[in-house]
Amino acid sequence: MNGSAMSGAAMNGAVALTVMPVGSISSSMPALSETPPSEGSSAPPVLAYIGAGSNLGDRAGCLARAAGLLSEHQRVKVLRASRIYETEPWGYHDQPRFLNMILEVATDLVPLELLDVLQGIENALGRKRFVRWGPRTVDLDLLLYDGLAIDEDRLTIPHPRMWDRGFVLVPLAELIPDLMTPAGERLGDLVRRPEVSRGVVPYPAGCAIP
Repeated sequence: MNGSAMSGAAMNGAVALTVMPVGSISSSMPALSETPPSEGSSAPPVLAYIGAGSNLGDRAGCLARAAGLLSEHQRVKVLRASRIYETEPWGYHDQPRFLNMILEVATDLVPLELLDVLQGIENALGRKRFVRWGPRTVDLDLLLYDGLAIDEDRLTIPHPRMWDRGFVLVPLAELIPDLMTPAGERLGDLVRRPEVSRGVVPYPAGCAIP
C-alpha cells in the first residue's frame, strides 16, 4: 500500500478518529518537498486537496474506505486528514445529514487523471447520480491542485462552489488556514464567522490517518 491509509475496524457504525498534526503553513498553498516522485513517473509530486462526503449507510465507514482506496493507488499518497464534521445537506435539503472531511494528498497524476481515480472510487463504493446534490454513499471532489486554476468541461479548479460551502471551508481551514480566499481574506479567519461555520459540527467518531 502506498502512503498512509485510513484504517481500523468499524465499531458500532464508526471508525476511530486520529488526526495528523497540521503545523504552520507560511504560504497560501504549501509547497511539497522531500517527497520522491511516485513509481512510474519522473514528475515531482504536488499537493491536492479532496473533499469527501457521505450521507448514506455507514457514513464514517464509507469515508474510511474511500480514503483507503485512494491511498492504495501507486501514484497517490494521503498525507493528512481533517476532522470529520456532521453537516446539513446543501442544495437539496430533503435528505439525511452528511459527514464531511478534507484529505490532503501528494500525487504526480495530472488533474484529470486524479479526477478519474476519484470517480472510480465513487463508483466502486456504489455512488449513484440520480438527483443533483442528492444522497450519496460517497462524494469525492477535487478542490485544489498545486495552486492551479483550471476551467475545462470536466473539471474546474478551484472547485467552483467551495467558497460557498461551510462544510468544505471549515475542515479545509484545519489543513491550510493561510489559504487566501478570492476576496483576499485568510481562510482561518473566514471560518470564524458564525455564518460560515453554522451547521458544521465536529463528529464524535470518525476516520483519519493513523
